[in-house]
Amino acid sequence: MLTPHIQVGIHNLPVWPEDQSLAPLDEGAVFFKTDFADHELFAPALKDAIERLREDPEVKSQYSQALGGTKIYRLEQWLDPAAQLINARAVEAFKRAVKAETGAIDMGWANLYGYGDYSVAHAHIRCTGSVVYMVDGGDQDDDDQFGGRFSIIDPRFPPCCKVASGYMTNPFCPILKPGSMIVFPSALVHSVNPYHGQRPRITLAWNMNEKPLQGDTLSMINQEAPPA
Repeated sequence: MLTPHIQVGIHNLPVWPEDQSLAPLDEGAVFFKTDFADHELFAPALKDAIERLREDPEVKSQYSQALGGTKIYRLEQWLDPAAQLINARAVEAFKRAVKAETGAIDMGWANLYGYGDYSVAHAHIRCTGSVVYMVDGGDQDDDDQFGGRFSIIDPRFPPCCKVASGYMTNPFCPILKPGSMIVFPSALVHSVNPYHGQRPRITLAWNMNEKPLQGDTLSMINQEAPPA
């Protein structure tokens, strides 16, 4: 059942604000986006939680320039109220996008992009839908409109095929600002272009299904040893 509100500092915030819309960005209605107007009420607490976890020696070793910079895993297990709020919002967004009664996080993590970091083209296994939340877009480069941008680059996705059907002729790069959340099919090939700002570009991401799956995704893809 949806928890109506979560207390973050002095703010008692609804999991899904009244009149919060989740709008499709494509004619097939498989890619959705929403913008949370109350982002700044909990973003400082969320960033503080990320900074604290980033200092963990294990987290510091989880860096790869081609895989999205520094990753902080197990987002669904973070105890910070701001993290609990955004986890709950991500689950609710997934449920609304796929028109499901339930939603379960299979894997959640934070990405901290530094100068030159990017994410190679990939899709996600073991899940129906993926959710991404923009915490901080970092520095914007007016001379490079695609720098640091999230992109769908899949010939199965019609918005990527404006020149010829079935051929990926152009990336699909939705405009994401702090507070933006997107939901899309996990099988779609996507990437993040190289980021060249000085301030960290921070996003959160989740892979989801309607029901929990057995096993541990992180262990399966050899990114983390199974918990003791």
